[in-house]
Amino acid sequence: MSNSVSFQIAYDGSALREGSISVRSLAPALMGLADLVDEAAKTSFGKTAQVELDIRATGQGSFVVDFDLIQTVNELLTSSDYEALRWILGVLGVSNVPTAVKGTHKGYLWLKKKLASSPAVKIEPATPPADQPHDELKTRFVKITFSDGTQYESYEDAIRLTKNPAADRALAKVLEPLEQPGIESFHAGEDVSSKENRDDDNTITRLEAIQIRNPTASFVETVIDHTVERALTIETPSFKENVMWRVSDGASSYLVKMLDDAFVEQVQNGDVSLNARDTLVVQLRSHQYRTEAGLKTDYEVIKVERHIPPGPSPQLKLSM
Repeated sequence: MSNSVSFQIAYDGSALREGSISVRSLAPALMGLADLVDEAAKTSFGKTAQVELDIRATGQGSFVVDFDLIQTVNELLTSSDYEALRWILGVLGVSNVPTAVKGTHKGYLWLKKKLASSPAVKIEPATPPADQPHDELKTRFVKITFSDGTQYESYEDAIRLTKNPAADRALAKVLEPLEQPGIESFHAGEDVSSKENRDDDNTITRLEAIQIRNPTASFVETVIDHTVERALTIETPSFKENVMWRVSDGASSYLVKMLDDAFVEQVQNGDVSLNARDTLVVQLRSHQYRTEAGLKTDYEVIKVERHIPPGPSPQLKLSM
């Protein structure tokens, strides 16, 4: 049918090996999926957009459900309703649009996982795929820079959907079955009937579902990002992974991430001895940004320029 497209979802885990699932678990999840599809359609094509989600069959080995997404009343895209429906699947992250290279543009499901751990710090227009024929969709591709330095391309509509409370409530319902014992993962795609066909981009594990419910900060706006030479007194160094150093600049005490691996190696090898009240002259990066919770600041030592011992003093107890 020219006005419908198909996709699948699957729940997987030890409790589903016989291909059955509790109605009490599945019914709210299916309603949530229908609501999520509605929100995606409205985000892309306006509040009057109407689509219908029809359910078909299931298979064994995990619990797989087939769906038909059908355009019902209003015209969605002037040139092709079929391509509009494909676009909605792409925005959701269960299909790429319309023949773009698989995995090139990330959708809503992947974005929710990524944003739960790495806030977006920059969003800018991206070049549309060469095979995107519809002028009204060509301007809706974006490039996202995340706080961990990675960059990915996505859909502007998918970004808007991540900020939609109704979509988030709907996704929470879709992921509710993962709270049940023996249900470990959720999958969505054009064919997820076998594990070989399942894409990590479209898979949400139980742990990822917990992270999505409790994100750090999904979007941040950089206010100031600069690097200056600064003298810092060491208060508490640490050589454990992901544990920051506490330092003082003479006016205030704060945590910094030590990024000078060469200096750390010198200390660990005994080539440099750190003492109480030692001073480091460093290149210090200060990153101030706004989040949903307010203004925050992160500090990073990019490079240690000089190590200045204070003279005879007690040795610091290092956390190795």
